[in-house]
Amino acid sequence: MRARRRSVACILAAFLFFWSVAQCLAANCVDCGKELPALAKFCAFCGAQVSRTDGEPAEERLSVEEIVRRCRPAVVLIESRDKTGRMTGALGSGFIVDPNGVVITNNHVIEGGEAFFVKLANGHVYKDVQVVATLPAHDLAVLKVKGKNMPALPVGDTVRVQVGEAVVVIGNPFGMEGTVTDGVVSGRQKLGSGLEAFLISAPVSPGNSGGPVINSRGEVIAVATASHMMGQNLNLAMPISYARSALAQSGSDAGKTREAPRPELQYTAAQSGLVKEYEESLARIQESAGKIVQDVIHMKGGRKLEGTIIARTADTMTIRIVGLGEIGIPAEKVESVEEAPEGSDEAAARLAEERDETIAKYRRLMQEEGLVKYRGMWVQAEYVSQMLAWQEQERERKERERELEGAAREREAALAAAKESHEAAQEAVALAVRATEYYNKGIFYYNGAGAAARWSAVAAGFDEARRWLEKALPLYEKAARLSPEASKVHNLDLKTRISETKRAIQKCKTLAKQARRAHR
Repeated sequence: MRARRRSVACILAAFLFFWSVAQCLAANCVDCGKELPALAKFCAFCGAQVSRTDGEPAEERLSVEEIVRRCRPAVVLIESRDKTGRMTGALGSGFIVDPNGVVITNNHVIEGGEAFFVKLANGHVYKDVQVVATLPAHDLAVLKVKGKNMPALPVGDTVRVQVGEAVVVIGNPFGMEGTVTDGVVSGRQKLGSGLEAFLISAPVSPGNSGGPVINSRGEVIAVATASHMMGQNLNLAMPISYARSALAQSGSDAGKTREAPRPELQYTAAQSGLVKEYEESLARIQESAGKIVQDVIHMKGGRKLEGTIIARTADTMTIRIVGLGEIGIPAEKVESVEEAPEGSDEAAARLAEERDETIAKYRRLMQEEGLVKYRGMWVQAEYVSQMLAWQEQERERKERERELEGAAREREAALAAAKESHEAAQEAVALAVRATEYYNKGIFYYNGAGAAARWSAVAAGFDEARRWLEKALPLYEKAARLSPEASKVHNLDLKTRISETKRAIQKCKTLAKQARRAHR
């Protein structure tokens, strides 16, 4: 009985030991918290690096001091000037995202300016500034200065941004250069035309516009854009993902999501020696196969095969080749055959058997060393799991990139449609006003008509009003079709306008008909 108790205690102690080791090796994703394989370096669910449950983080989280030290050199002061070189009053911030001088800021910082000065944190001023692209709907702009090897900020992935995530804002409020504030992402705010902005609690003042909003990894996730005058620390920041299309116009790769490090294959000394021995053994067997005297089949076109002919028909010749097995060759492709002497086929069969035994032997030894076959190579099982996780992560990253690009294209198309609908609506309003003039003229003549000539003028006035209304109607319909929210955009109730226009057209037709009847 005592021995049984001791054995049970030993089993329990062993179980607790291995369980504790497994817990130390377990990994959890920093961002989504998913449990991952012990040796995984990247999360297959969200693409983040993983941290160990033993308290050693795999991903670096920077302090505010370290973020400022790394990022402040890339934050710039932007001055907007008129043609004479005088300041227009616009003063804002920006940040460099490409060492070749690509700068991101807010569109309202440069709007209305004719020339711009960009001042770096080290005091150097660039006066030759080119506006590469503007996105008025997103209040973003991309500038280019003639610089090289400039300090640049890495662009983060806005898809991964979580509410409550810590952020730092660096800018130039009221011209006070390099000012730092910090806070958290308070929420996501839906704007018009399908846009979305981040709400941040980091204080933002005039002059901060265009400055970077930086996460704890030192990456730019948004651009400080506006503050709510009636609220406390209710500030808007436009996600950096909206600037991707504009960055592409500048030729910069800064807006592209970065590929995760590819897992590296690292053999142990024993594994490396075993793989080398296996490859040398197969090479030796293959070399021996070339020394055996075999049948030589000369193919049309100059190619020749060495093997053992095991069957012939009028249409096909079957041969056995060491390492490949039996293959069939169409008879019309064979030009001539040199037959081997007696006994060569037995030697080839013995060599093939030796090869099969060698493969089976080393397969067993490889598996004992923790190696598995992957894409024609013997690699570590951990490497395979890491590669599969990396491939999944890359697939999700590229899918997110495609989604962002698609969303950007959709927004640009929607904005273009809204602009076109606005123009159509404005033209329709002008035509409707003109039609109203002819309508009122017709009513005036209708009420005071006595002579037959007057009735003719009445009918002509109503016809002209109808023609202008008929031109305005399709423009109203086009405006409503292009922009579903056109009523809000143009301050027009287009549905009501369309129905009123149709009724007015019908009324003009009726009145013109009555005027012609009176004329007769």
